[in-house]
Amino acid sequence: MMNMIGCHIEDLIIMFIEVPDKDIAMRLVVESSEYVHNLRNDWAEKTAEIIKEDVEFINHVYTHPTEFQIRSIADKAFIIYGPRPEKNCLYIYELYVSPECRGKHYGKALLEHVIKYYKKFYENQHNLPYLKLSVDKNNYNAINFYKLNKFTIDETLDNISYDMVYTGKVSF
Repeated sequence: MMNMIGCHIEDLIIMFIEVPDKDIAMRLVVESSEYVHNLRNDWAEKTAEIIKEDVEFINHVYTHPTEFQIRSIADKAFIIYGPRPEKNCLYIYELYVSPECRGKHYGKALLEHVIKYYKKFYENQHNLPYLKLSVDKNNYNAINFYKLNKFTIDETLDNISYDMVYTGKVSF
């Protein structure tokens, strides 16, 4: 999408990508967990337990900065990614955009940031040929978003989620 001065909106948004404060990351990951768990009736009784695991994961992300990368935009969207050698890939652990910011290209800007990172560092230098993520089977909006951004379903992980793999090319 082009704005009036001829720049892509994603390029303008990407200027605001930063490493979020840990408390903001915690708030966003809890919000993300609650959103996903609202999609699934069978998770209602497990929500508190899963949120606890997500908070532990965020603590792990911040204590292992060489293992994980976390970026956010305006404290309203975030992405967590890092290498997963056992899956032979760079892996997107979380991508979440607050409801009030959906449709405003925050998710696309974060995803493009990771795709460029993947292409520059991993495909050529670290021999991890894939960029992958997992998505809940009931999160149709996320599945469609990823498909529009050149991800395809790679495999069914379980009765709950799909693994998706990036199949596009990035031009610099």
